[in-house]
Parts: sequence; C-alpha cells; structure tokens
Amino acid sequence: MSREGVGIPGESKDRWAGALAMIFIPQILGLAVVGWLYRHSLNSDAVAYLRLAHYYAEGPLELAVSGNWGPMLSWLLAPLLKAGLAPLTAARVLMGLSAVWFLWASTVLFRVYALSPRIARLCAALIAVVTIPWSVENITPDLLVGGFICLGVAALSIPGWLASGRRALSAGVIWGAAYLAKAIAFPLALLTAVAFAALWKFSAGSSLRISGRAAGLTLLAFSLVATPWVTVLSLKYGRFTFSTTRAMMHAAGDPRVAGGASPPFLGARFETPAPGRLTIWEDPSVSTEFAWSPVSSWSNAARQLRQSAVSFCRTQVAITSVYAAWWPLVMATAVVILRARSRPVILPERFGWPLMPVLILNCLYLPQAVSATEHRYFFSTLPLLLLASFQLGRAGAGLRTQFLVWGMALSALLPALGRWAVLTPPSKTAAHYAHVLSEKLRQADIRGPFAGNAFLPRGRTGLYLAFLMEQPWLGDEPNPTAESYRQSGAGVIVVRRDAQVNAELKTGGDFQDLDTILFTNKIEAHAFPVKVYQLHKAGPP
Repeated sequence: MSREGVGIPGESKDRWAGALAMIFIPQILGLAVVGWLYRHSLNSDAVAYLRLAHYYAEGPLELAVSGNWGPMLSWLLAPLLKAGLAPLTAARVLMGLSAVWFLWASTVLFRVYALSPRIARLCAALIAVVTIPWSVENITPDLLVGGFICLGVAALSIPGWLASGRRALSAGVIWGAAYLAKAIAFPLALLTAVAFAALWKFSAGSSLRISGRAAGLTLLAFSLVATPWVTVLSLKYGRFTFSTTRAMMHAAGDPRVAGGASPPFLGARFETPAPGRLTIWEDPSVSTEFAWSPVSSWSNAARQLRQSAVSFCRTQVAITSVYAAWWPLVMATAVVILRARSRPVILPERFGWPLMPVLILNCLYLPQAVSATEHRYFFSTLPLLLLASFQLGRAGAGLRTQFLVWGMALSALLPALGRWAVLTPPSKTAAHYAHVLSEKLRQADIRGPFAGNAFLPRGRTGLYLAFLMEQPWLGDEPNPTAESYRQSGAGVIVVRRDAQVNAELKTGGDFQDLDTILFTNKIEAHAFPVKVYQLHKAGPP
C-alpha cells in the first residue's frame, strides 16, 4: 500500500478522485431539491440548536451554553444568522453542507482502506443517495459528527498514525472536533483510540511502545481540544461535566415514566423557561426525583440490566435501518476470523477493523433509554459497514464477490428507500401547520406565551409555533385540562382539533376560540388539524 496506507499501488490520485467527483454533483442537486421542498421542516432538537445559535449571534452569551447540545452546530449556524439568513434557511443550508461533508469524509475513509475506484464509486453513490433524505429528516449534528468519526477512524487506521507524532496529534484534533459536534464522541474517542492501539499491537504486529505512544499523543491532542468546552460546562454546572445528555437519556428509563408520571422532559409537564429562553429544552435538566444510579442498590442494578437489554434490541433495529445486513456481516466476519486462527488464511489488511467503532458506539448507547427509531445516532456506521462488507468479500467468505457487492448495495439502499417512502409530505407536517398558524397569528396581532403540544406528524406544533413567533413555550401535560392550561401561565393554547380537552376549553369562559379570527369560514377551520384558543385571564405560572 502506497504512502502510509493511503491509496492503491499503481493507481494515480487523479484517477481515484475522478472516480468520485461526479458523485457529489447529483448529491448536491438532490439536497437542493429536498431542501426546498422541506424548507419549513423542524424538529424539537432543531429548536434548541437554533435558539442557542441565536444567543451566539445576538446574545446574551450566557444563554448559549448548554450541556445537552454539542456547540459546533450552533457555532456554524450563528454566522449565517448574523449574516441575515432566516433560521430555517440557515439550518437547511448547513444540513446540506453536512451531507456533502459526510460523503467527502467517507471517501477519505474508503481511500485509506484501499477500496478500488469501482467499489468506492458504488459506496459513495449509496451514501450520496441515503444522505439526501437524512438531511431533511432532522436538523441535528449527526451527519456532521459522522463525518468527523469517519475521518477519525481513517486517521487511526493508517500506519502513519504509529510512525508520525504529527499524525497522531492530528487524529486527536479530529476526535476533539467530533466531541464538539456531539458529546457521544467523547467516550467514543477514548475507547476507539485505545482499541485501535490494541489492533495495531495484536493484529498488525506493532510494538506496545509504538502503539501506546500513538494512542497517548492522540488522547493528548483530543484533551487539548475538548478541555475548553469541558471547563465551561463544569463551571456552569459546578462539577466535572462533558455533557448532560447521558443523564437525560438515562432518566428516561425510570419506570415511573413508563407508568404515566410526568418527568422533566420536553412537553411532559408545564414549566416556565428561564428568562430570555423560549423553552426548557434549550438547557434541560433532570430533577433528583428522576435521577437514579445503577450502583446505588441491587434493584437499581437489575433495572439497569433490564434497560440495557431493551436498549440492545432497539439499537439493533436502529443500526439495521441504516444497514440491513448488519448482523449477518458481524457473524460472517467473526466466522472468517475464527477460521483464520485454526488454519493458514491470508486475510485482507486490517480485516474487521471498521467494525470496532460500530461495536463501541453500540455499547455506549446500551445504558441509556434509546428509541429504535433514532437511526440518526448511527449514521456514521454506514461507511464503516460498507468497508467491512468489502473486506469480507476479499477474504473469500464463501460468497461470490458480485453477489456480495449487490447485497452490500441493497443493504444500504433498501432501508433508505423505505424511510423515504414513509417520509411525511411537507404539507402534512407539524412544522408546516405551525408556519401557517404563525402567519395568521401575526396578522391578527396575537402573541404568546404558548402552551400545548398539538402533536402531528414530525413533531409538536405548539413548540414550533412558539419558536417561529419567538415567544415562550410553557409545555404541556399527557392529559391536560382547561384548569391546568389556565394555571400554566400561557396566553395562547394550541391543541389538536380532535383532542378531548376541546370540550372543556369551548365551555371555559376565559378561553376564546380563535377559529373565527384565523379562518375565513367553518369549512376551512374544520379542515385544519390544529385548534387555537386565547386565554384572556391567564393564572399565575
């Protein structure tokens, strides 16, 4: 392998780059089209990232610091907002660029692992196709951090990582940037650096001193990049903190949550945000009522084991929705490795290594209460699993190479096409209805603060409406009543038109039905899935 593991002998850099250049053009065109179609698309996390970006751009800066959200996405959004772009326009631009970044980082990884131009072109085309719907499903840093993870794995996989202190340090800088994009990269960086040092030692014959030195330099550079943000968070929360996300996701496993209690999570109860904020979601916290430790008692330890077992099943569904042949690939790779130990077999260089970060990432989510639908947590696994599949084909795992190539393609493409098929049309999403309502309420000169989830496809209409109108959103309850809305402190209540609480709100003397103000006739009003009330005598929060 030429130049420290990058490239293929006898192949020019120009030829390899030319094999991939044309992939980016249709990807960018596709991103532009879907970005326009879903220009009003929102999600709950996006509200937090955009509000934090607003504080970076306009102040106050103390509101911009939050341990629940990686700062990089907001940092990148802030200059766009400062330049005058509307928040959703800035988000769409950045999500499109994140998809292009993810594809480019994947191609770097493919080159490091010596994929042929033909296979690399196929893998890149698959990634280009699937990142188009991914870019509009959510406004989150998952594509952004996925690119850094691909570059980080590439940096740890080249022999130059062992031979050059500069390369080892640069690997740490990449992983530090990944942490700033999303906090899960903090433990992932530590474990992956150690794991790859072990792989170089035991699989590639490197000495313990050399591999240990490379890992040490990488972790040193990582700590230098991560320390300023960790220091800011630790000063804010009064204890060592690199993220508060884990505590939130861990508390979601409390059995009282499943039993119908109202935990301090978004939209589960009424709560007034801190002064200057629009929602508690910008800097959520877990009360002591729902915080629990798996080591504080045997019952909690048993609960943690049950939660981890459930999370394991859910993460397998999530990874499979990124790459359908995930488990067959793992098992086939394990069989090849075991056979190689019992009889002389020449395995491809660094065989199975791309699976290591996938396994580590999977394990990191097990203690937390994750959802099977959150496949975005595992975007970074797609190029790694494509690489591992290619390695399996080169190892001669009892499958014809052509069959494996097509199986690899379908494993990545079919889940993406399935998600695209069920993606809610832009005109039927909660964000669309929130956008329509925001225009109508502005024309009527009606302001918040707002309360009510008004769940529709793709999220909370009430939250999105409050964000679009730059008004506080005070949350909701699982089973709200007219009295609970009255006591919430909200001035405007947003509910689904078919919600049971409408019967109470219509008869409450201080709730004004705004249908006659917002719509031209009853037919138009009844066709709109959201109903809005103005509370003229709001009680104290």
